[in-house]
Amino acid sequence: MQPNTIAIFSDRAQISSLPSNVQEILKKEGLISVRGKKVSFSGLINTPDKSFIFMPRQTPHEKKYIPKLFEAIRKYSREVSSLREANDDGSGLTGLEPLSIIHQVLSDYRLNGIYTRRDSHITVNKGKPNWGRTINRYSPYLSSKGPVYIDYTGSSSHNQSDTEASRIHAYIVKKLDERYGEILFSHKSYSEDGLLPPRSLDPSYFESVIKAELQQLYSDRDVQLFKFILQYLKKYHGNQNSTITTGIQNFHSLWEHMLRKTISGAVDLNSQFSIPTYVDLSGGIHTAPKKGQRTDLIVHCPEKNLYSIVDAKYYDAKHLTSAPGWGDLLKQFFYAKAVHSLYPRAEVRNYFIFPGTGPLFEYAYMANREDKSADENYEAISCLYIDPIKVINAFTDGRVLEDISRKLVT
Repeated sequence: MQPNTIAIFSDRAQISSLPSNVQEILKKEGLISVRGKKVSFSGLINTPDKSFIFMPRQTPHEKKYIPKLFEAIRKYSREVSSLREANDDGSGLTGLEPLSIIHQVLSDYRLNGIYTRRDSHITVNKGKPNWGRTINRYSPYLSSKGPVYIDYTGSSSHNQSDTEASRIHAYIVKKLDERYGEILFSHKSYSEDGLLPPRSLDPSYFESVIKAELQQLYSDRDVQLFKFILQYLKKYHGNQNSTITTGIQNFHSLWEHMLRKTISGAVDLNSQFSIPTYVDLSGGIHTAPKKGQRTDLIVHCPEKNLYSIVDAKYYDAKHLTSAPGWGDLLKQFFYAKAVHSLYPRAEVRNYFIFPGTGPLFEYAYMANREDKSADENYEAISCLYIDPIKVINAFTDGRVLEDISRKLVT
């Protein structure tokens, strides 16, 4: 596994603009749009020669932002798994295991360094006394103050840093850091430690040594580390010439999730909305709650009796062709109607939130065809743009986006 270079592209980029080998991988993995003309993927495609990173749309092509993207994907994976949402929201998480294992191995190295074996030896009259062994082995001299042991059994320990397991650990960390250090941590961190290389580089030899060492471990940290190393050896170490694809196919799911987690004042009204109901020929009533209205986010300000309905749109929104269409507008109009039906006296506002640093559209409304005056039967929908990096950082850090939260209720 040789060090390779990193090339950065954008999710939703034109397929035709990419290298031919990357096009083939994306098509093979199904990471393209419905029409097959654009990328539908944020994450990593790691080939033997090069790493191809796909950043979310409207995100700078800078290496320093890459680790936070993968941190956000890992966090999202944990959260949707715990809530059992992944299959429902079409998240499209793919191939996360290899990068997760590699992240664990490299994180441990950054925190603890190369593995050292702690050996303990039985001693006589040296080290920490082991009174159980001493009582069983030696006879005491009786004195007026009680039994006295002239000799005692003790124990001493020392760390061995140049074991075969340590050498294998160092070899693996070095190779992984060369290839994934920048992607996962912004920089490489492995430093030469003077260890000799392993006696053999055969994968089966690596596995046998790690398995044998694992049987002797008692430290939770060491046990966990060697289990991750063993997973890596069994599944990925021998596949240096294969391609690893890991990330998220539908970033819009993560975009919605991050905004829900970073905007304060959210309330869940979906369970209160009326639901589609069907009546069969015999008069039987069949409700369809799963087909009911599901808003991305509703923010409530009790002091103002205000409800702001937010639709997290992962659209470019730089021109009319990439702005929300009639279906998107229609849903927002009906969401407002649904909230009004629950709280007739409340003020209701509608918002689109797009990824981006510079706004283009301020709001959308339904207009009279002749004079462009607003149709009062439809409420306007304000447009907000938020830097995706700002949202990713807040999400991974567990922070609230205070400015956006305030803007939605002022």
